[in-house]
Amino acid sequence: MTLHTCECCNYSTPVRARYDRHLTTTKHLEAANNKPAVDEDDEDKLTSKEVAETFEMVFEEIDFLKKAVAAKDIALQECKQLIKDMKAHMPTYEPVPQPVPPPPQPIIIQTNQPPPPTAKKETCNPIYHCNALNEDEKLKSIKGVDTYFRIAGDVQFDFSDLQEDVDIHHINKAWVVSKLRSFVSENKDNIPFRYYKGSLYYKNEQGFWEREETPDNKGGKLSNGTYNHSLLVKMFIYIIRNRTITHLDNLLTDRWRLRTADDLFVNMENDTFNRDVWRNSELAGHLQHLLK
Repeated sequence: MTLHTCECCNYSTPVRARYDRHLTTTKHLEAANNKPAVDEDDEDKLTSKEVAETFEMVFEEIDFLKKAVAAKDIALQECKQLIKDMKAHMPTYEPVPQPVPPPPQPIIIQTNQPPPPTAKKETCNPIYHCNALNEDEKLKSIKGVDTYFRIAGDVQFDFSDLQEDVDIHHINKAWVVSKLRSFVSENKDNIPFRYYKGSLYYKNEQGFWEREETPDNKGGKLSNGTYNHSLLVKMFIYIIRNRTITHLDNLLTDRWRLRTADDLFVNMENDTFNRDVWRNSELAGHLQHLLK
């Protein structure tokens, strides 16, 4: 509620109309014109008009306050009636029967019995599998991949089917796959390659197993040399080419390479031992189940 105050007369009222009426009184006009205020002893000298106006303002204030109190009483009665109505129309809820709880189960205490062994879960994490390969005592004697496949190494193949120059015509990709399958089957324990869940793992020269990142051949072609070969393809094609040519040189001397009539050496190089005629799957598909 706004309180209207006249500072010069020390008068205040919440009613705007009364405040406006006060501004027209003789008392206010004299105070506004800096006339000396009336002393307390001169209060009885007020005119009858000023006294009547003062009483009228007092009665108006009393009437205003009565109306305000009456409005609050009406609001209070409405609130009380609303609360009574809410209590009278409050819904009632019937209790829902609860199911009978089952009887308590007997407690069985087992003593001196070790927990059952938990099966070791397999994981696809390559780091986990590398650690397992590194900890395998059977694999610790395997040499690193570069050392194992070096020219002066111990890798040898059975060339009992190559005894004459006519046998050279049998050398093709199928012949290479057959030789490598036989070799891997007989020498798996020493070969620095292992397959696990379709991924190739190899032993590096520091004696630790690593997982080969799958070669990305999206858009790569054998014909233009953009195909990315797996380490397994590189090493096996490299070593069997070296051992085959060395065997034929010892058997037929190196003059067999100079035979231009049938181009034995050139055809063998281009069609069989050239790495760019091999896809990774052509060897991995035949060897990975043998290297698990």
